[in-house]
Parts: sequence; C-alpha cells; structure tokens
Amino acid sequence: MSSRETAVEYAYNENQAPSEAVVAAVAAASNRDPLEMDPLYESIDPDALNAVFRSRPNTDSDPGDIHIEFRIDADHVTVTAEHVRVHNTDDA
Repeated sequence: MSSRETAVEYAYNENQAPSEAVVAAVAAASNRDPLEMDPLYESIDPDALNAVFRSRPNTDSDPGDIHIEFRIDADHVTVTAEHVRVHNTDDA
C-alpha cells in the first residue's frame, strides 16, 4: 500500500466567503462533489471563520496576518485572508 499526498491551494478574494473557498478547495483536493461532502459546520463554524477574515477598519488587527488550521476528514486545511491550502493524504 502506498500513500499519495495532494496539495491544493485555492485563491479567493473579498467577493467569496472563506467558508465557500474552503468547500471548493477541499472538494478539489479530494475529487469530491461539494454537495456530497459532510457539511462544513461539522468541522468548523463557517460564520466564525468568515467573521475572522472580515476587514476591521477601526482596529489594529490585520486579517492578512491571521491563519487558521483545522482538519476535515483526511484533509489538513489552512485558511488565510487570501487563500485556502489543503493537504490530502489518501492510501492508494
């Protein structure tokens, strides 16, 4: 049995919510239809994820400095203000 690692980096902008970008990136990394995946809220709160990366004009925090990491099944997901990176390891 061998192991195959897939890495997908999905860029997004302010017109797409980070939670939507996560679903698209995980689907691409695992070759699954997004509608056949478990709901994102089973791994992370989508509203909280989106709120973290909203611009905060009256604070010193810069969403560009933030990154959040979590797992969805066999996928290790990293989210920043500009991209989602997914590492997927499948047994082949």
